[in-house]
Amino acid sequence: MVDDEKLAVQAIAEGIDWSGVGVSVVYKAYSTKQAIEILNREPVDCMITDIEMPGRSGIELMEWAVNNQPGLESVFLTGYADFSYAQKAVHLGIHDYILKPIELDKLLSVVKEMIRKLEQRKENEAFRETYNKYVRLWEDQLPSMSERIWQDLLSERCRLEPEKLNAMLKLYEIPVQAGGTILPILISVERWKEEFSLRDEEIMEYALRKAAQEIILHDGSGTAVQSLDGHNVVLIHLDAYQHDDSYHLDEQIKGRCREYIQSCIRYFKCSLSCYIGEWTLVPDLAEVYRRLVKLERDSVSASNQVVSLREGSPQLLKGAFRQFPASQWSALLEAGEEELLMEEIRKTINHWGREQDLHPEMLESLYYTILHMVYTAAHKKTISISAIYPDEDLLSAPAARRSVHHFVGWCDKVIRTCVSYFKAYCKDDSVAVMKIKQWIQEHFHEEITRDTIAGIVHVNAGYVSRIFRRETGYSLSEYILNVRMEEAKCLLSQTNLKISAVAEAVGFSHFSYFAQQFKKCCGYSPLDYRKLTLMRDE
Repeated sequence: MVDDEKLAVQAIAEGIDWSGVGVSVVYKAYSTKQAIEILNREPVDCMITDIEMPGRSGIELMEWAVNNQPGLESVFLTGYADFSYAQKAVHLGIHDYILKPIELDKLLSVVKEMIRKLEQRKENEAFRETYNKYVRLWEDQLPSMSERIWQDLLSERCRLEPEKLNAMLKLYEIPVQAGGTILPILISVERWKEEFSLRDEEIMEYALRKAAQEIILHDGSGTAVQSLDGHNVVLIHLDAYQHDDSYHLDEQIKGRCREYIQSCIRYFKCSLSCYIGEWTLVPDLAEVYRRLVKLERDSVSASNQVVSLREGSPQLLKGAFRQFPASQWSALLEAGEEELLMEEIRKTINHWGREQDLHPEMLESLYYTILHMVYTAAHKKTISISAIYPDEDLLSAPAARRSVHHFVGWCDKVIRTCVSYFKAYCKDDSVAVMKIKQWIQEHFHEEITRDTIAGIVHVNAGYVSRIFRRETGYSLSEYILNVRMEEAKCLLSQTNLKISAVAEAVGFSHFSYFAQQFKKCCGYSPLDYRKLTLMRDE
Protein backbone atom coordinates (compact mmCIF):
# COMPACT_ATOMS: atom_id res chain seq x y z
CA MET A 1 0.00 0.00 0.00
CA VAL A 2 1.53 3.34 -1.12
CA ASP A 3 -0.10 6.70 -0.24
CA ASP A 4 1.15 9.88 1.40
CA GLU A 5 -2.11 9.95 3.40
CA LYS A 6 -1.39 7.62 6.31
CA LEU A 7 -5.05 7.30 7.28
CA ALA A 8 -5.93 6.12 3.78
CA VAL A 9 -3.19 3.46 3.97
CA GLN A 10 -4.35 2.41 7.42
CA ALA A 11 -8.01 2.20 6.30
CA ILE A 12 -7.23 -0.06 3.34
CA ALA A 13 -4.70 -2.20 5.26
CA GLU A 14 -7.15 -2.87 8.09
CA GLY A 15 -10.44 -2.72 6.21
CA ILE A 16 -9.93 -5.85 4.10
CA ASP A 17 -9.43 -9.45 5.17
CA TRP A 18 -6.23 -9.92 3.19
CA SER A 19 -5.50 -13.45 4.40
CA GLY A 20 -8.92 -14.47 3.10
CA VAL A 21 -7.83 -13.66 -0.47
CA GLY A 22 -4.41 -15.29 -0.13
CA VAL A 23 -2.24 -12.30 0.86
CA SER A 24 0.29 -13.22 3.57
CA VAL A 25 1.95 -9.82 4.26
CA VAL A 26 0.88 -6.19 3.70
CA TYR A 27 3.65 -3.58 3.54
CA LYS A 28 2.92 0.15 4.06
CA ALA A 29 4.76 2.99 2.33
CA TYR A 30 4.05 6.75 2.47
CA SER A 31 6.21 7.92 -0.43
CA THR A 32 7.67 6.66 -3.70
CA LYS A 33 11.12 6.55 -2.14
CA GLN A 34 9.92 4.38 0.74
CA ALA A 35 8.00 2.11 -1.66
CA ILE A 36 11.12 1.56 -3.78
CA GLU A 37 13.12 0.64 -0.66
CA ILE A 38 10.52 -2.02 0.25
CA LEU A 39 10.32 -3.32 -3.32
CA ASN A 40 14.10 -3.71 -3.39
CA ARG A 41 14.10 -5.53 -0.07
CA GLU A 42 10.95 -7.70 -0.03
CA PRO A 43 9.27 -10.15 -2.48
CA VAL A 44 6.19 -8.10 -3.39
CA ASP A 45 3.58 -9.42 -5.84
CA CYS A 46 0.88 -6.71 -5.83
CA MET A 47 0.91 -2.95 -5.29
CA ILE A 48 -1.88 -0.40 -4.72
CA THR A 49 -0.53 3.11 -5.11
CA ASP A 50 -1.84 6.66 -5.14
CA ILE A 51 -0.86 8.78 -8.14
CA GLU A 52 -0.67 12.25 -6.60
CA MET A 53 2.06 12.26 -3.97
CA PRO A 54 4.65 14.90 -2.98
CA GLY A 55 8.01 14.48 -4.67
CA ARG A 56 7.95 11.52 -7.08
CA SER A 57 4.41 10.55 -8.14
CA GLY A 58 2.80 7.15 -8.35
CA ILE A 59 3.33 7.23 -12.13
CA GLU A 60 7.07 7.66 -11.59
CA LEU A 61 6.94 4.75 -9.12
CA MET A 62 5.28 2.58 -11.78
CA GLU A 63 7.80 3.64 -14.40
CA TRP A 64 10.54 2.48 -12.02
CA ALA A 65 8.69 -0.78 -11.32
CA VAL A 66 8.28 -1.55 -15.04
CA ASN A 67 12.06 -1.47 -15.43
CA ASN A 68 13.05 -3.03 -12.11
CA GLN A 69 10.15 -5.24 -10.96
CA PRO A 70 8.63 -6.85 -14.08
CA GLY A 71 5.66 -8.99 -13.20
CA LEU A 72 4.46 -6.71 -10.38
CA GLU A 73 0.65 -6.34 -10.55
CA SER A 74 -0.49 -2.80 -9.68
CA VAL A 75 -3.62 -0.67 -9.17
CA PHE A 76 -3.71 3.15 -9.41
CA LEU A 77 -5.70 5.25 -6.93
CA THR A 78 -6.49 8.87 -7.73
CA GLY A 79 -8.89 11.62 -6.69
CA TYR A 80 -9.06 12.99 -10.25
CA ALA A 81 -10.82 11.49 -13.29
CA ASP A 82 -8.00 12.59 -15.56
CA PHE A 83 -7.96 10.92 -18.98
CA SER A 84 -4.21 11.40 -19.28
CA TYR A 85 -3.79 9.35 -16.08
CA ALA A 86 -5.89 6.57 -17.54
CA GLN A 87 -3.81 6.61 -20.73
CA LYS A 88 -0.60 6.46 -18.72
CA ALA A 89 -1.97 3.59 -16.64
CA VAL A 90 -2.75 1.57 -19.80
CA HIS A 91 0.70 2.33 -21.21
CA LEU A 92 2.38 1.11 -18.02
CA GLY A 93 0.34 -2.11 -17.92
CA ILE A 94 -1.61 -1.17 -14.76
CA HIS A 95 -4.19 -3.77 -13.77
CA ASP A 96 -6.89 -1.21 -12.90
CA TYR A 97 -7.57 2.48 -12.19
CA ILE A 98 -9.80 3.36 -9.19
CA LEU A 99 -11.17 6.79 -8.22
CA LYS A 100 -11.24 8.04 -4.65
CA PRO A 101 -13.10 7.88 -2.34
CA ILE A 102 -12.49 4.14 -2.42
CA GLU A 103 -15.21 1.56 -1.88
CA LEU A 104 -13.52 -1.32 -0.07
CA ASP A 105 -15.80 -3.95 -1.66
CA LYS A 106 -14.90 -2.71 -5.14
CA LEU A 107 -11.21 -2.60 -4.22
CA LEU A 108 -11.43 -6.15 -2.83
CA SER A 109 -13.02 -7.32 -6.07
CA VAL A 110 -10.22 -5.68 -8.08
CA VAL A 111 -7.57 -7.21 -5.80
CA LYS A 112 -9.12 -10.67 -6.14
CA GLU A 113 -9.02 -10.34 -9.92
CA MET A 114 -5.44 -9.08 -9.74
CA ILE A 115 -4.40 -12.05 -7.57
CA ARG A 116 -6.20 -14.50 -9.88
CA LYS A 117 -4.31 -12.99 -12.83
CA LEU A 118 -1.05 -13.17 -10.87
CA GLU A 119 -1.61 -16.81 -9.91
CA GLN A 120 -2.50 -17.68 -13.50
CA ARG A 121 0.68 -16.02 -14.73
CA LYS A 122 2.79 -17.82 -12.12
CA GLU A 123 1.16 -21.10 -13.06
CA ASN A 124 1.94 -20.43 -16.73
CA GLU A 125 5.52 -19.49 -15.86
CA ALA A 126 5.91 -22.68 -13.81
CA PHE A 127 4.54 -24.69 -16.74
CA ARG A 128 6.89 -22.96 -19.18
CA GLU A 129 9.81 -23.56 -16.85
CA THR A 130 8.88 -27.23 -16.52
CA TYR A 131 8.29 -27.49 -20.25
CA ASN A 132 11.62 -25.86 -21.05
CA LYS A 133 13.34 -28.17 -18.59
CA TYR A 134 11.99 -31.22 -20.38
CA VAL A 135 12.71 -29.70 -23.77
CA ARG A 136 16.35 -29.45 -22.71
CA LEU A 137 16.27 -33.01 -21.40
CA TRP A 138 14.60 -34.13 -24.63
CA GLU A 139 17.28 -32.45 -26.69
CA ASP A 140 20.02 -33.95 -24.50
CA GLN A 141 18.47 -37.42 -24.70
CA LEU A 142 17.52 -37.24 -28.36
CA PRO A 143 20.65 -39.10 -29.55
CA SER A 144 20.05 -41.98 -27.11
CA MET A 145 16.32 -42.09 -27.95
CA SER A 146 17.03 -42.20 -31.68
CA GLU A 147 19.62 -44.92 -30.96
CA ARG A 148 16.90 -46.91 -29.18
CA ILE A 149 14.72 -46.70 -32.31
CA TRP A 150 17.52 -48.23 -34.38
CA GLN A 151 18.11 -50.87 -31.69
CA ASP A 152 14.44 -51.83 -31.83
CA LEU A 153 14.53 -51.99 -35.64
CA LEU A 154 17.68 -54.16 -35.64
CA SER A 155 16.21 -56.57 -33.08
CA GLU A 156 12.76 -56.48 -34.78
CA ARG A 157 11.13 -55.29 -31.57
CA CYS A 158 9.64 -52.40 -33.55
CA ARG A 159 7.29 -53.47 -36.37
CA LEU A 160 5.11 -50.53 -37.41
CA GLU A 161 3.06 -49.56 -40.41
CA PRO A 162 4.96 -47.18 -42.73
CA GLU A 163 2.87 -44.18 -41.63
CA LYS A 164 3.54 -44.77 -37.92
CA LEU A 165 7.19 -45.55 -38.57
CA ASN A 166 7.58 -42.32 -40.54
CA ALA A 167 5.96 -40.38 -37.70
CA MET A 168 8.35 -41.91 -35.19
CA LEU A 169 11.41 -41.26 -37.36
CA LYS A 170 10.31 -37.63 -37.77
CA LEU A 171 9.63 -37.26 -34.04
CA TYR A 172 13.16 -38.35 -33.18
CA GLU A 173 14.63 -36.22 -35.98
CA ILE A 174 16.05 -39.20 -37.87
CA PRO A 175 16.59 -38.02 -41.47
CA VAL A 176 15.23 -41.10 -43.22
CA GLN A 177 11.79 -42.47 -44.07
CA ALA A 178 10.31 -45.96 -43.95
CA GLY A 179 10.80 -46.17 -47.72
CA GLY A 180 14.42 -45.05 -47.41
CA THR A 181 17.40 -47.31 -48.06
CA ILE A 182 19.90 -48.27 -45.34
CA LEU A 183 23.24 -50.09 -45.44
CA PRO A 184 24.21 -51.78 -42.13
CA ILE A 185 27.89 -52.44 -41.35
CA LEU A 186 28.72 -54.65 -38.36
CA ILE A 187 31.98 -53.84 -36.54
CA SER A 188 33.44 -56.89 -34.79
CA VAL A 189 36.20 -56.27 -32.24
CA GLU A 190 38.38 -59.38 -32.33
CA ARG A 191 41.05 -58.44 -29.83
CA TRP A 192 42.10 -55.65 -27.52
CA LYS A 193 45.88 -55.44 -27.27
CA GLU A 194 45.61 -54.27 -23.65
CA GLU A 195 43.64 -55.66 -20.71
CA PHE A 196 40.56 -53.50 -20.05
CA SER A 197 38.01 -53.53 -17.28
CA LEU A 198 34.38 -53.90 -18.37
CA ARG A 199 33.83 -50.15 -17.92
CA ASP A 200 36.97 -49.28 -19.88
CA GLU A 201 35.95 -51.63 -22.67
CA GLU A 202 32.52 -49.95 -22.90
CA ILE A 203 34.24 -46.57 -23.14
CA MET A 204 36.57 -47.86 -25.87
CA GLU A 205 33.66 -49.28 -27.85
CA TYR A 206 31.91 -45.91 -27.58
CA ALA A 207 35.08 -44.34 -28.99
CA LEU A 208 35.05 -46.90 -31.84
CA ARG A 209 31.48 -45.90 -32.74
CA LYS A 210 32.39 -42.21 -32.74
CA ALA A 211 35.42 -42.92 -34.95
CA ALA A 212 33.19 -44.93 -37.30
CA GLN A 213 30.86 -41.93 -37.65
CA GLU A 214 33.80 -39.73 -38.59
CA ILE A 215 35.60 -42.11 -40.97
CA ILE A 216 33.01 -44.48 -42.47
CA LEU A 217 30.10 -42.03 -42.62
CA HIS A 218 32.44 -39.14 -43.42
CA ASP A 219 30.14 -36.32 -44.62
CA GLY A 220 27.24 -38.66 -45.37
CA SER A 221 24.11 -39.18 -43.30
CA GLY A 222 23.82 -42.04 -40.87
CA THR A 223 24.69 -43.12 -37.36
CA ALA A 224 26.64 -45.69 -35.33
CA VAL A 225 24.77 -47.57 -32.60
CA GLN A 226 25.23 -50.53 -30.30
CA SER A 227 22.61 -53.20 -30.87
CA LEU A 228 20.73 -54.80 -27.99
CA ASP A 229 22.89 -57.92 -28.34
CA GLY A 230 26.09 -55.88 -28.00
CA HIS A 231 27.27 -55.48 -31.61
CA ASN A 232 28.52 -52.13 -32.91
CA VAL A 233 26.62 -51.26 -36.09
CA VAL A 234 27.08 -48.41 -38.57
CA LEU A 235 23.91 -47.45 -40.48
CA ILE A 236 24.40 -45.50 -43.74
CA HIS A 237 21.48 -43.60 -45.32
CA LEU A 238 21.67 -44.02 -49.09
CA ASP A 239 19.86 -40.75 -49.86
CA ALA A 240 22.76 -38.76 -48.40
CA TYR A 241 25.22 -40.04 -51.01
CA GLN A 242 25.76 -38.73 -54.49
CA HIS A 243 26.13 -41.89 -56.52
CA ASP A 244 26.02 -42.72 -60.19
CA ASP A 245 26.24 -46.50 -59.82
CA SER A 246 26.16 -48.95 -56.95
CA TYR A 247 29.56 -50.50 -57.72
CA HIS A 248 31.52 -47.28 -57.19
CA LEU A 249 29.52 -46.47 -54.06
CA ASP A 250 30.22 -49.92 -52.57
CA GLU A 251 33.92 -49.59 -53.38
CA GLN A 252 33.96 -46.15 -51.76
CA ILE A 253 32.43 -47.57 -48.57
CA LYS A 254 34.85 -50.52 -48.55
CA GLY A 255 37.75 -48.09 -48.83
CA ARG A 256 36.48 -46.13 -45.84
CA CYS A 257 36.11 -49.35 -43.85
CA ARG A 258 39.74 -50.26 -44.60
CA GLU A 259 40.82 -46.77 -43.52
CA TYR A 260 38.77 -47.17 -40.35
CA ILE A 261 40.39 -50.54 -39.52
CA GLN A 262 43.88 -49.09 -39.91
CA SER A 263 42.98 -46.12 -37.70
CA CYS A 264 41.62 -48.42 -34.99
CA ILE A 265 44.78 -50.55 -35.08
CA ARG A 266 46.87 -47.41 -34.65
CA TYR A 267 44.86 -45.34 -32.17
CA PHE A 268 42.73 -47.83 -30.22
CA LYS A 269 45.17 -50.76 -30.04
CA CYS A 270 42.71 -53.35 -31.24
CA SER A 271 42.08 -55.63 -34.19
CA LEU A 272 38.64 -55.69 -35.76
CA SER A 273 36.78 -56.49 -38.96
CA CYS A 274 33.96 -54.73 -40.80
CA TYR A 275 31.09 -56.84 -42.15
CA ILE A 276 29.21 -54.92 -44.83
CA GLY A 277 25.56 -55.81 -45.37
CA GLU A 278 23.25 -55.12 -48.31
CA TRP A 279 21.22 -52.00 -49.09
CA THR A 280 17.78 -52.57 -47.63
CA LEU A 281 14.57 -50.73 -46.77
CA VAL A 282 14.25 -49.62 -43.15
CA PRO A 283 11.50 -52.16 -42.24
CA ASP A 284 13.71 -55.03 -43.57
CA LEU A 285 16.80 -53.98 -41.62
CA ALA A 286 16.49 -56.77 -39.00
CA GLU A 287 16.69 -59.55 -41.61
CA VAL A 288 19.93 -58.19 -43.14
CA TYR A 289 21.35 -57.64 -39.65
CA ARG A 290 20.69 -61.30 -38.70
CA ARG A 291 22.60 -62.42 -41.77
CA LEU A 292 25.48 -60.12 -40.85
CA VAL A 293 25.65 -61.57 -37.33
CA LYS A 294 25.76 -65.09 -38.79
CA LEU A 295 28.48 -64.07 -41.24
CA GLU A 296 30.54 -62.62 -38.38
CA ARG A 297 29.98 -65.73 -36.24
CA ASP A 298 31.01 -68.06 -39.07
CA SER A 299 34.15 -66.07 -39.94
CA VAL A 300 36.07 -67.41 -36.97
CA SER A 301 39.52 -66.85 -38.44
CA ALA A 302 38.96 -63.44 -40.03
CA SER A 303 40.96 -60.53 -38.59
CA ASN A 304 41.31 -56.90 -39.69
CA GLN A 305 39.28 -57.60 -42.84
CA VAL A 306 36.45 -56.03 -44.77
CA VAL A 307 33.92 -58.75 -45.52
CA SER A 308 30.89 -58.24 -47.72
CA LEU A 309 27.63 -60.09 -47.17
CA ARG A 310 27.06 -60.10 -50.92
CA GLU A 311 30.43 -61.73 -51.65
CA GLY A 312 30.52 -64.02 -48.63
CA SER A 313 33.46 -64.41 -46.28
CA PRO A 314 36.77 -65.41 -47.87
CA GLN A 315 37.74 -66.82 -44.49
CA LEU A 316 34.71 -69.06 -44.08
CA LEU A 317 36.58 -72.34 -44.01
CA LYS A 318 34.85 -75.51 -45.01
CA GLY A 319 35.65 -79.15 -44.54
CA ALA A 320 34.78 -82.33 -42.72
CA PHE A 321 34.46 -82.40 -38.97
CA ARG A 322 37.41 -83.92 -37.13
CA GLN A 323 37.67 -85.50 -33.72
CA PHE A 324 40.01 -84.06 -31.12
CA PRO A 325 42.53 -86.15 -29.14
CA ALA A 326 40.47 -85.41 -26.03
CA SER A 327 41.72 -88.37 -23.95
CA GLN A 328 45.33 -87.39 -24.57
CA TRP A 329 44.59 -83.76 -23.66
CA SER A 330 42.76 -84.85 -20.48
CA ALA A 331 45.79 -86.84 -19.39
CA LEU A 332 48.00 -83.78 -19.90
CA LEU A 333 45.58 -81.61 -17.91
CA GLU A 334 45.43 -84.05 -15.00
CA ALA A 335 49.22 -84.36 -15.06
CA GLY A 336 49.57 -80.57 -14.79
CA GLU A 337 51.30 -80.21 -18.17
CA GLU A 338 49.64 -76.94 -19.16
CA GLU A 339 52.42 -75.78 -21.49
CA LEU A 340 52.41 -79.02 -23.43
CA LEU A 341 48.60 -79.09 -23.50
CA MET A 342 48.35 -75.54 -24.89
CA GLU A 343 51.01 -76.38 -27.47
CA GLU A 344 48.95 -79.39 -28.64
CA ILE A 345 45.75 -77.32 -28.83
CA ARG A 346 47.51 -74.60 -30.85
CA LYS A 347 49.01 -77.20 -33.18
CA THR A 348 45.56 -78.65 -33.83
CA ILE A 349 44.01 -75.24 -34.57
CA ASN A 350 46.94 -74.18 -36.78
CA HIS A 351 46.70 -77.47 -38.68
CA TRP A 352 43.03 -76.83 -39.40
CA GLY A 353 43.85 -73.31 -40.52
CA ARG A 354 46.54 -74.46 -42.97
CA GLU A 355 44.23 -77.06 -44.46
CA GLN A 356 41.29 -74.64 -44.47
CA ASP A 357 39.22 -77.16 -42.55
CA LEU A 358 38.20 -74.98 -39.63
CA HIS A 359 34.46 -74.51 -39.35
CA PRO A 360 32.62 -72.49 -36.64
CA GLU A 361 31.00 -75.69 -35.38
CA MET A 362 34.48 -77.12 -34.81
CA LEU A 363 35.39 -74.16 -32.63
CA GLU A 364 32.11 -74.64 -30.76
CA SER A 365 32.85 -78.34 -30.31
CA LEU A 366 36.38 -77.61 -29.15
CA TYR A 367 35.01 -75.11 -26.63
CA TYR A 368 32.76 -77.77 -25.06
CA THR A 369 35.58 -80.33 -25.18
CA ILE A 370 37.74 -78.07 -23.00
CA LEU A 371 34.83 -77.52 -20.60
CA HIS A 372 34.27 -81.28 -20.35
CA MET A 373 37.97 -81.80 -19.66
CA VAL A 374 38.11 -79.37 -16.72
CA TYR A 375 34.82 -80.60 -15.22
CA THR A 376 35.93 -84.23 -15.45
CA ALA A 377 39.36 -83.47 -13.96
CA ALA A 378 37.79 -81.55 -11.09
CA HIS A 379 35.29 -84.33 -10.32
CA LYS A 380 38.02 -86.97 -10.36
CA LYS A 381 39.80 -84.98 -7.69
CA THR A 382 36.51 -84.42 -5.82
CA ILE A 383 36.93 -80.66 -6.18
CA SER A 384 34.03 -78.26 -6.74
CA ILE A 385 34.32 -76.47 -10.08
CA SER A 386 33.28 -73.22 -8.36
CA ALA A 387 36.33 -73.54 -6.09
CA ILE A 388 38.61 -73.54 -9.14
CA TYR A 389 36.64 -70.84 -10.99
CA PRO A 390 35.04 -68.43 -8.48
CA ASP A 391 34.44 -66.14 -11.47
CA GLU A 392 31.81 -68.23 -13.25
CA ASP A 393 31.86 -65.89 -16.25
CA LEU A 394 35.26 -67.28 -17.23
CA LEU A 395 33.79 -70.67 -18.16
CA SER A 396 30.69 -69.30 -19.88
CA ALA A 397 32.38 -66.43 -21.75
CA PRO A 398 30.50 -66.08 -25.10
CA ALA A 399 33.43 -64.11 -26.55
CA ALA A 400 35.53 -67.29 -26.39
CA ARG A 401 33.86 -68.51 -29.57
CA ARG A 402 34.00 -65.22 -31.44
CA SER A 403 37.30 -66.01 -33.18
CA VAL A 404 40.31 -68.30 -33.05
CA HIS A 405 42.27 -65.64 -31.20
CA HIS A 406 39.53 -65.20 -28.59
CA PHE A 407 39.29 -68.95 -28.14
CA VAL A 408 43.03 -69.50 -27.66
CA GLY A 409 43.18 -66.68 -25.09
CA TRP A 410 40.18 -68.08 -23.22
CA CYS A 411 41.52 -71.64 -23.38
CA ASP A 412 44.92 -70.59 -22.04
CA LYS A 413 43.32 -68.77 -19.09
CA VAL A 414 40.95 -71.66 -18.25
CA ILE A 415 43.67 -74.32 -18.38
CA ARG A 416 46.24 -72.34 -16.42
CA THR A 417 43.68 -71.51 -13.73
CA CYS A 418 42.75 -75.19 -13.43
CA VAL A 419 46.35 -76.47 -13.29
CA SER A 420 47.37 -73.74 -10.81
CA TYR A 421 44.58 -74.81 -8.48
CA PHE A 422 45.52 -78.51 -8.79
CA LYS A 423 49.17 -77.75 -8.02
CA ALA A 424 48.27 -75.58 -5.05
CA TYR A 425 45.76 -77.91 -3.43
CA CYS A 426 46.41 -81.41 -4.84
CA LYS A 427 50.22 -81.39 -4.84
CA ASP A 428 51.57 -84.35 -6.87
CA ASP A 429 48.73 -86.78 -6.17
CA SER A 430 47.18 -86.27 -9.63
CA VAL A 431 50.23 -87.58 -11.46
CA ALA A 432 50.47 -90.61 -9.17
CA VAL A 433 46.79 -91.53 -9.58
CA MET A 434 47.00 -91.11 -13.34
CA LYS A 435 49.96 -93.53 -13.48
CA ILE A 436 48.11 -96.03 -11.27
CA LYS A 437 44.99 -95.96 -13.46
CA GLN A 438 47.02 -96.31 -16.62
CA TRP A 439 48.97 -99.26 -15.17
CA ILE A 440 45.75 -101.00 -14.03
CA GLN A 441 44.26 -100.59 -17.55
CA GLU A 442 47.28 -102.41 -18.95
CA HIS A 443 47.61 -105.15 -16.27
CA PHE A 444 44.07 -105.86 -15.03
CA HIS A 445 44.29 -109.46 -16.30
CA GLU A 446 47.19 -110.13 -13.93
CA GLU A 447 47.23 -110.68 -10.18
CA ILE A 448 47.46 -107.18 -8.66
CA THR A 449 48.44 -106.30 -5.10
CA ARG A 450 48.50 -102.98 -3.32
CA ASP A 451 52.25 -103.29 -2.79
CA THR A 452 52.77 -103.78 -6.52
CA ILE A 453 50.86 -100.57 -7.26
CA ALA A 454 52.74 -98.66 -4.53
CA GLY A 455 55.99 -99.71 -6.16
CA ILE A 456 54.84 -98.29 -9.51
CA VAL A 457 54.52 -94.76 -8.08
CA HIS A 458 57.21 -95.14 -5.40
CA VAL A 459 55.08 -94.32 -2.37
CA ASN A 460 53.95 -96.09 0.79
CA ALA A 461 51.17 -98.68 0.21
CA GLY A 462 48.85 -97.10 2.80
CA TYR A 463 49.38 -93.64 1.30
CA VAL A 464 48.61 -94.81 -2.24
CA SER A 465 45.25 -96.20 -1.09
CA ARG A 466 44.32 -92.90 0.58
CA ILE A 467 45.17 -90.63 -2.36
CA PHE A 468 43.46 -92.98 -4.83
CA ARG A 469 40.20 -93.00 -2.86
CA ARG A 470 40.34 -89.23 -2.27
CA GLU A 471 40.73 -88.43 -5.94
CA THR A 472 38.56 -91.10 -7.57
CA GLY A 473 36.00 -91.93 -4.89
CA TYR A 474 36.89 -95.63 -5.25
CA SER A 475 39.16 -97.94 -3.31
CA LEU A 476 41.89 -99.67 -5.35
CA SER A 477 40.08 -103.00 -5.21
CA GLU A 478 36.78 -101.40 -6.35
CA TYR A 479 38.47 -99.67 -9.25
CA ILE A 480 40.29 -102.84 -10.37
CA LEU A 481 37.04 -104.81 -10.15
CA ASN A 482 35.18 -102.19 -12.24
CA VAL A 483 37.88 -102.27 -14.92
CA ARG A 484 37.74 -106.09 -15.04
CA MET A 485 33.93 -106.12 -15.20
CA GLU A 486 33.86 -103.59 -18.07
CA GLU A 487 36.30 -105.74 -20.02
CA ALA A 488 34.29 -108.87 -19.21
CA LYS A 489 31.10 -107.26 -20.55
CA CYS A 490 32.87 -106.44 -23.80
CA LEU A 491 34.17 -110.00 -24.18
CA LEU A 492 30.77 -111.53 -23.38
CA SER A 493 28.90 -109.35 -25.87
CA GLN A 494 31.47 -109.19 -28.68
CA THR A 495 33.19 -112.63 -28.67
CA ASN A 496 32.27 -116.32 -28.53
CA LEU A 497 34.76 -117.11 -25.78
CA LYS A 498 33.56 -119.52 -23.13
CA ILE A 499 32.60 -117.82 -19.91
CA SER A 500 35.43 -119.57 -18.09
CA ALA A 501 37.85 -118.19 -20.68
CA VAL A 502 36.40 -114.70 -20.18
CA ALA A 503 36.94 -115.04 -16.42
CA GLU A 504 40.56 -116.02 -16.94
CA ALA A 505 41.09 -113.21 -19.49
CA VAL A 506 40.08 -110.55 -16.98
CA GLY A 507 42.21 -111.90 -14.11
CA PHE A 508 39.97 -114.41 -12.26
CA SER A 509 41.42 -117.84 -11.56
CA HIS A 510 38.14 -119.22 -10.14
CA PHE A 511 35.08 -119.23 -12.40
CA SER A 512 32.59 -119.34 -9.51
CA TYR A 513 34.09 -116.25 -7.89
CA PHE A 514 34.01 -114.42 -11.24
CA ALA A 515 30.33 -115.31 -11.74
CA GLN A 516 29.50 -114.15 -8.21
CA GLN A 517 31.29 -110.79 -8.67
CA PHE A 518 29.82 -110.25 -12.15
CA LYS A 519 26.24 -110.71 -10.91
CA LYS A 520 26.94 -108.43 -7.97
CA CYS A 521 28.20 -105.66 -10.27
CA CYS A 522 25.87 -106.08 -13.25
CA GLY A 523 22.71 -107.64 -11.81
CA TYR A 524 22.91 -110.61 -14.18
CA SER A 525 24.89 -113.80 -14.36
CA PRO A 526 27.51 -113.84 -17.17
CA LEU A 527 25.37 -116.26 -19.19
CA ASP A 528 22.18 -114.19 -18.81
CA TYR A 529 24.10 -111.03 -19.74
CA ARG A 530 25.36 -112.66 -22.96
CA LYS A 531 21.82 -113.79 -23.85
CA LEU A 532 20.41 -110.29 -23.27
CA THR A 533 23.03 -108.61 -25.45
CA LEU A 534 22.42 -111.14 -28.23
CA MET A 535 18.67 -110.45 -28.07
CA ARG A 536 19.25 -106.69 -28.27
CA ASP A 537 21.53 -107.15 -31.29
CA GLU A 538 18.86 -109.17 -33.08
